[in-house]
Amino acid sequence: MKKEYRSLSGKNYLALYFVLRNLGEVEILEEFLSFERHIVGIPNYDPRRTINATLGYDENNFCDDIEMLVNTINMNDRGENTFFFALDFFIDKHVNIYHRLIDTDLLRSVSILLELMCAVAKLNNETWDFNDKVGIFRTLVNREISRYENVFYIVRYHIEGNTPQPYLEKFLK
Repeated sequence: MKKEYRSLSGKNYLALYFVLRNLGEVEILEEFLSFERHIVGIPNYDPRRTINATLGYDENNFCDDIEMLVNTINMNDRGENTFFFALDFFIDKHVNIYHRLIDTDLLRSVSILLELMCAVAKLNNETWDFNDKVGIFRTLVNREISRYENVFYIVRYHIEGNTPQPYLEKFLK
């Protein structure tokens, strides 16, 4: 995977280039939320929100996650199920390490995969509108929740003093 920095119209971007078997070179371009701190912004089509939010994510972690997904896809071509398999593998690894799946981790993982899927669609001269992305996002999130509902948790907040404190609440179907 090749990485470079770009500046377009006064904004800083991270450009990643990698090769997907049977497709060729793919580019992902993400805007930095903080170039100095190396935090990239990843679109998040959280089904609990009515607008598209942006997740801040460490550049190196983002690159590592993209690389893991790309390697999984290149080694496990499953036709039209390839992206599902890659997400399953990615989430399985996470659950095996942490023994749980938190909503924010799931949403971040799906957002990263969706960025990869959008880059492949663009390579194939396909365009997905906002509703397409929301639909795909929801499908992927719901699929993973159903696979791991027994270890799925939602981050909630309570106020201590004037500070919101996070805690985990077990997902109940």
